[in-house]
Amino acid sequence: MTANRLGTLRVDQCEVTYVNHILSGGGWDGFGDVDKVFSFWKSPTGRIPGNSADLNAHARFVIPAGDGTPAGRLHVEIQPAFRASDHKAMYVFHLTARGQVGEGFDFFDLGRRWIVESFAALTTPQMHEVWKRKV
Repeated sequence: MTANRLGTLRVDQCEVTYVNHILSGGGWDGFGDVDKVFSFWKSPTGRIPGNSADLNAHARFVIPAGDGTPAGRLHVEIQPAFRASDHKAMYVFHLTARGQVGEGFDFFDLGRRWIVESFAALTTPQMHEVWKRKV
């Protein structure tokens, strides 16, 4: 960068993204079983409206820095889909942390921690057993 006189590298924002394909058949059978996969969803118990046909959701959470000020945001997105190879139902679960801490790439560690811990918090203990998730 110095040889080309481009100046000093200045990081404005970092981004970490995890994309998870949660396939049916392991702990859940179809899109209506969303409450078996995601801990924040509770299927209605009455006849109306009944179980959902599927779930498509987007939520944002503030990621605080060590001093409590906002360092970034965690974007969580859930989309129903079918795997191309065998048309098996799956939920595509995107978790993206965007933000900045310090003057470099320090946010990567914070963002990764938020993604991993949020994945665990937003999915059910039953699925953790199916996946043999280690604590």
